[in-house]
Amino acid sequence: MEYEMVISPRETTYGYITKPGGPLTYIVLLDTGVVRRLVWDADAREWQTYFQGPRDVCDTYRKCGAFGLCDAGAASTSFCGCLSGFSPASPAAWDSRDTSGGCRRNVKLDCGGDGDTTDGFLLLRALKLPDAHNVSVDRSITLEECRARCLANCSCLAYAAADIRDGDVRSGCAMWTDEIVDVRYVDHGQDLYLRLAKSELPPPSSPRAFPTAPVVGGSVAVVVVIVLVLVLIVIRRRRGSTISGARSCALSFPCIEHQHSPAHSVTSSSAPAPIVPYVDLLTLREATGYFSESNIIGRGGFGVV
Repeated sequence: MEYEMVISPRETTYGYITKPGGPLTYIVLLDTGVVRRLVWDADAREWQTYFQGPRDVCDTYRKCGAFGLCDAGAASTSFCGCLSGFSPASPAAWDSRDTSGGCRRNVKLDCGGDGDTTDGFLLLRALKLPDAHNVSVDRSITLEECRARCLANCSCLAYAAADIRDGDVRSGCAMWTDEIVDVRYVDHGQDLYLRLAKSELPPPSSPRAFPTAPVVGGSVAVVVVIVLVLVLIVIRRRRGSTISGARSCALSFPCIEHQHSPAHSVTSSSAPAPIVPYVDLLTLREATGYFSESNIIGRGGFGVV
């Protein structure tokens, strides 16, 4: 079986051709509006349903009326919505879940037929394109040329690429006039450019400013961390030097630590170390009369001098 799509100035149709030797098939339309395609199963000797539609609520033709948009994944009370820039034509009917009346435009288009217009186009993604009863197709032009042609025609309400076989490289032109019907969300759908008044279009995106605040804040944080680390290193080194000096004095007793005056409390690391005079214990005993009380010059909380 071969499937084919025919697009010409006279028609836009989709169909299939059964090859010789292929299984028997036929299509039936039920009084409920359901269409079925059945295929003869020779082994089971019975007709099998190959396709049935509508498959879901959004497959019902004109389910949401003109300029309506159907979403089969929405809640049962909100399958239908309006395209951007449109509102329900009859809010009371929509509240009663009668969406057949469709939607109407919020702001009138600005097009006088002289090519001078402020209208623009809004990109709608992942859609099944509208019904083709009012579409015109030109495969020979680019999508950019299609936009210009649609904008110059006051009857053109939307356009899309006619050829999407090359993926991101889209070409050709399909333009819709009058009302737009039978639009729905589908997986791997196409892009549709909907014509709207200038006031209904989103503001143009401005170039994104360089995020200076996060960068400056991050830089300051890094500097603060580095400074804190350096301060901690200096403090630990100073504490280590003090403890080391105290230990060396205790191990080499008796010794006298050199006291610096406030004016010389900070010395250059390159200055030579001060010479500490050494007095042995025998000399101290003889100078103090063997630590006689008559030589005491003062008393403190921790002993006598």
